[in-house]
Amino acid sequence: MHCLRSLSSLNVSRNRLESFPDPWACPLKQCKASSNAIEELPDTISIFWRSGLQEVDFTDNKLKELPPYIFELENLNELYLTNNPLIRELPAELGQLSNLWQLDVEDLNITNVPPEVRKEGPASILAYLRAHLRKAEPCKLLKMLLVGPPRQGKTALLEALNAGRSAPAFASNTCSISTSTWELDKPGCFKNTKDSVVFNVWDLGGPASMSTVNQCFFTDRALYVARAPNSAVVVVGTHLDLIDTKFRTERIATLRAYILALCRSPSGARATGYPDVTWKQLHEVSCTTLEGMDGLRPLIYQVATSMKDHSSSRGQRLVGRLIPRSYLTLQEAVLAESRRRDEEDEVQYLTAAQLDQVLEQNPESDIRDYEDLQSAIKFLIETGTLMHFPDTSHGLCTLYFLCPAWLSECLERIIHLKSSRSVARNGVICAEDLRMLLVGTGFTQQTEEQYFQFLSKFEIALPMSFVPAGFWERFIARMLISLTEMDLQSFESIGFGPRARSTRASVVYSFAGGHQRNRCSTFRVRRSQTIYWKEGLLVIFSGGYLSVESSDVNWKRKKSGGIQIICQSESRDFSAMAFITDHVNSLIEQWFPAGRSSTLEEEEEEEEEEKGSPLEEEGCTTSAWRSACWPPRRAGTSCVRGTRSSRCPCRSWSPSCS
Repeated sequence: MHCLRSLSSLNVSRNRLESFPDPWACPLKQCKASSNAIEELPDTISIFWRSGLQEVDFTDNKLKELPPYIFELENLNELYLTNNPLIRELPAELGQLSNLWQLDVEDLNITNVPPEVRKEGPASILAYLRAHLRKAEPCKLLKMLLVGPPRQGKTALLEALNAGRSAPAFASNTCSISTSTWELDKPGCFKNTKDSVVFNVWDLGGPASMSTVNQCFFTDRALYVARAPNSAVVVVGTHLDLIDTKFRTERIATLRAYILALCRSPSGARATGYPDVTWKQLHEVSCTTLEGMDGLRPLIYQVATSMKDHSSSRGQRLVGRLIPRSYLTLQEAVLAESRRRDEEDEVQYLTAAQLDQVLEQNPESDIRDYEDLQSAIKFLIETGTLMHFPDTSHGLCTLYFLCPAWLSECLERIIHLKSSRSVARNGVICAEDLRMLLVGTGFTQQTEEQYFQFLSKFEIALPMSFVPAGFWERFIARMLISLTEMDLQSFESIGFGPRARSTRASVVYSFAGGHQRNRCSTFRVRRSQTIYWKEGLLVIFSGGYLSVESSDVNWKRKKSGGIQIICQSESRDFSAMAFITDHVNSLIEQWFPAGRSSTLEEEEEEEEEEKGSPLEEEGCTTSAWRSACWPPRRAGTSCVRGTRSSRCPCRSWSPSCS
């Protein structure tokens, strides 16, 4: 058989073979050797067929073991081992086969994989082997958030749960967020660390003005005592003692019905925007008399232990899930770094490079690739060890925050500006003054852009830049929808004749506001190619192209982000310029009205001055190539300059237009 250099499928089933043929160099993809008497496999399988072999069938044989080198078959998709009674263990290295989706191990007396795991299917078996290979340990740590209005007894509730004693109903808590650890034993049992659950508790408090900041700390797969997708929620009433015992039953029933009406639709499904809460997750206690506390602890334990990882195929429970030892070691190193920075009064965040240095402190770590590192970071975020925001704009994704209390203090400086007119006037603060607020926080000139982006992400402070946050995502989506409708209209004009003529008269897009001028209805092209990226769009059509992308422009001697529009047309049809500017104007008007309305009066005055000298947006008589840069005349406005006038702030025109 060694002369078969191009063999891709080998079937030697039902031949009473006692040994498997020696492999040779060929592009083999499928190997079937079922119903034989093969006892062992040659080592050279992983040498000659390492990258090509996809399916292996050794059903009904006498294999004594599965060799560990089987994991070297990189593209193995299917592995059939049924009815090999001498196989007692599956090698842990089998878990490294990332492409393996079919693993048939029925009728095997496997001792190193629990029966309950085998019943869950191949994915669970591979996950278990992978965890065993990485020395995984059960994790009983969850993140808990206490959420609710200020001065409603959240801190007192935590004190009563943790210490078992009453606390003042309105305990003073000057910090907007505090963190602690709480270990909850299994109800009805003595102290048993094996069955306990450990909570990393975040108490979100502070004044009512800090409710905007609290949303920054919400994450998935956490227990909320008081909203978040993929999380469990327990709603607790903390002032049971204030309800007269005569009317308590009726009053509690009314309050429960009100909460369930908010969280559930009439059909019983979860209402949009609210957590999936049932009557079993409602509980009332008194932080003063401790009434109801004995029932709250079992409820929290039951909800916590029933939480599942819905992103996994088998819905694994979060409490007790196997976590690679390298993840836990990284967690310990991050916590140690946070404590060191707190003692030395250093900034409480890590850059991506610094996180890599922390990872390198453990040379035995098996975190090698990018995907594995992201999984480790996700685990740290879900357990409250790190805070991270994956926004790529301005590099916010390169910062990993260690302490929520420290971050909250940095954000409080912005929230408290409302009472200081010397710094902020009419809700506007200069960038220089904002930088002054960063003094003492640890943010440097290199990371201040990430801080500004963080404020913008949660709409704590929106930058008055030429291109508002979130502009490009909405703009590109609108453009793609309009161009798709344009393609459909072009198709109808070819296939349906007179009917299409009435269709062509319709507006291409339906995003315009009430005062929008429909100047782009004359723009019609048939696309040959469309390319779009994070901050740009390129449309290639017969006879030219249209390009819209982010560009730095000089505006009042300062560089700022703007929009560059380029249109090339052999027929000198530049209606595309109006098509783009109308989309920009309607987008600004609908999604960013505050910035636009602040300068409407100024725009009207300038428009009066420009009467008699209209902008040349509808065409260009001197060149078949045209370009314009947008920022508006003032931050937040929606004026688009498309002229060669000396008043154009960017002057980014082709030499052929000069």
